[in-house]
Amino acid sequence: MRRKLCFELLNGSFPIRLWQHGKDNFTVEYGKQINASLDYAVACCKLGQAIFHCLACDDKLDNRLKGEE
Repeated sequence: MRRKLCFELLNGSFPIRLWQHGKDNFTVEYGKQINASLDYAVACCKLGQAIFHCLACDDKLDNRLKGEE
């Protein structure tokens, strides 16, 4: 399987992309950060982290801990 772009988010502070290279083989790109050779579960976590971080950077969510001012 050649590299396939599965997901792309371009409207945040940094672009986010999810690529699939074959069965259970993914890459998550977030800005200049590249996480390659990921299995499904780890790719899910990395993609979610990138999306949440991007939203926090763009002031679209409040990422403070409970009790934090």
